[in-house]
Amino acid sequence: MDAICIRRGSLKSSNIINNTVYRYLLEFIIAIRFAWLSQWLRKEDEEMVDLEETYMKLFIDNSTILKNNWNLTSSSLNVTTAI
Repeated sequence: MDAICIRRGSLKSSNIINNTVYRYLLEFIIAIRFAWLSQWLRKEDEEMVDLEETYMKLFIDNSTILKNNWNLTSSSLNVTTAI
């Protein structure tokens, strides 16, 4: 978590992304992971499917911690873990 905390200010202050996108950054990251998951499913790569599911679960299960450390405002991520 320390590495994430160190970089949190630089992304927002860089103005690379606007405030709306930044507000939903975690949800966007999780959505992109679904694209990677579909790639691994198409290739029938079971090891990568397992890793991707673990990665997504980490983001979802730790969403509150990540949002606090990234200074994200509350957004719509109220996901119950189904993975």
